[in-house]
Amino acid sequence: MYNMNLRKDAYRKIPVPLPFYLLSVGRHSYREGEGEAPSGLVNTFVQIIWSVSGIGEVTLYDRRYILHPGDFFYYLPGEDHSYRAVSTNWNDCWLCFEGVRAADFMLSYGYPRHIRGAGKCPTDLFDRLAESVTRNDPFQMRMHISWIAELLALAGTPKDPVSNSESAVSECVRLIQSSFKTPLLDISFLCAKLGIHRATLSRAFHRKMHRTPGEYLLAVRAHHGMSLLRGTDLPVAEIARRSGVENLCRFSRLIKRITGVPPLRYRNEHRENCEAEPKNRPFV
Repeated sequence: MYNMNLRKDAYRKIPVPLPFYLLSVGRHSYREGEGEAPSGLVNTFVQIIWSVSGIGEVTLYDRRYILHPGDFFYYLPGEDHSYRAVSTNWNDCWLCFEGVRAADFMLSYGYPRHIRGAGKCPTDLFDRLAESVTRNDPFQMRMHISWIAELLALAGTPKDPVSNSESAVSECVRLIQSSFKTPLLDISFLCAKLGIHRATLSRAFHRKMHRTPGEYLLAVRAHHGMSLLRGTDLPVAEIARRSGVENLCRFSRLIKRITGVPPLRYRNEHRENCEAEPKNRPFV
């Protein structure tokens, strides 16, 4: 995690007439309940917050805004800052810039304070700014402005909800197929990885796959377990582990719900056909 700050008087020593100057840039990584409380100080800068993963809450004039992955928010000079994590972990990228035209520059974009679904955070741009924040030569200070403008342009890029959701569903299916053996894989992990709200993903996934992401994940795990039951002599507990289900009782309930019988009985009833069946069944 980086957290770079340019001394507030640094740019004033450079006779470069610019509308604003990059002040600081960094990343927040908070656990649930952690954050920043109002300081009571009068801020002189614009601050941009772009949510990366997890869920955070920001407050502006007693109004609360929930930031999901891909959400964008900004504060203007004079506005106190207050934000905290409301999920197990919340990560975001942020930057501050100030100067005589800082607020005018931000407001000229006409953006709402909270842009929902601005898109995946452009961490590469934040990294670029972090690497050069302490450089105060005229060329680099002008480049800071161009990179901040690029960042703001990305925040306002028109999004096609249909194509975005279709892409998210395809990526979700790919992640489930490649990572279902990982016990920690669940809907919350998928949403954080994809940078999409849970409800949005669930609706789009059900529209295309006729089931929820959670149901699809369980089906993939169950069919993998059934394949191992038919084609190997592995203990049921080991098959459960290799299917991404660490709890043996939960795995047994899953198999029984799909097949109507417990794992060992399913193995005994289908053992004679194991050589004739493919090892890897397609998941649909």
